Amino acid sequence: MSPTLVLLLTFLAVTLLLLGGGSLAYHVYLRPRMLVRDRLRAEFETEGDAARLFREANRFGGDGEHLLARVSQRLERLIEQSGLPLTKQKLLGLSCGAAVAGLLVPQLLSLGWLVAIAAGVVGLVSPLLYVLSRRNARIQKLRRQLPDAFEMMSRTVRVGQTTTAAMQLIADEFDAPIADEFRLCYQQQELGVSADVALRNMASRNGIMELQIFVMGLLVQNRSGGNLAELLDKLGTIVRNRARLQAKVKTLTSEGRMQAAVLMALPICALLALLVIAPDYVSVLLDRPWLLCGIVVAEIVAAVWIRSIVKFEA
Repeated sequence: MSPTLVLLLTFLAVTLLLLGGGSLAYHVYLRPRMLVRDRLRAEFETEGDAARLFREANRFGGDGEHLLARVSQRLERLIEQSGLPLTKQKLLGLSCGAAVAGLLVPQLLSLGWLVAIAAGVVGLVSPLLYVLSRRNARIQKLRRQLPDAFEMMSRTVRVGQTTTAAMQLIADEFDAPIADEFRLCYQQQELGVSADVALRNMASRNGIMELQIFVMGLLVQNRSGGNLAELLDKLGTIVRNRARLQAKVKTLTSEGRMQAAVLMALPICALLALLVIAPDYVSVLLDRPWLLCGIVVAEIVAAVWIRSIVKFEA
């Protein structure tokens, strides 16, 4: 047996062993949490007819356009969660304009087609990455506001006010984004939408597990009764504990995330430096674009893998 075949079989064996260990760890430790999250997501993905009156969504007719419809709805939901005054058409227009600019500018500066393609790809995804960053920042701020909002709602309910009045108080006293979300939910109920549909719409619109748990608790309390003030106090405590645990995990993994960022940026910085210092040395690599494509794919896979390792949901 040739040494190359032995190395290949060893590599495949180690890869299968790692995949098997990862699958076992997923089913033992992570699958119960994923089932809870999927249960909440399935509960709030279906919206009532009244909730659709307050959403601007294009409808596609035909099985062939089902995938396009899902992508359009995901993009619309992403823009809505970011809180930016954008539409799908504006975002696509910005992406196309940035991609064209990225393709033309390097060509005008005679930097080569490879640089032009890279700049075009960066320009194409830059608006979407900006929307993603704004969406993540908005969701994090909303999560930080939830415990105080739950405590204020608990105090409001204890003095004899209704849940709708408590939502109106949150909308008046708090800052965005939680004020905007509760104000929209309150306005929908004022316009005749049932409380269940308005609450489900709010949970589906944001996709935050803490807010989905809050809505689920309200729906159960509306049907079966119970102490709503105590429920809100416990929800506030749970959200605070989750935030504290996530902050602790983020602190413990900060060194690893920094090392990963440095290791991922090192090949790119080295390539750019060699292009300036010794372009003849790098020309061997530039003459083989398939190697560069392999490097880019490896960098993307490494980024996704590292993110899946350090990402934690309490």
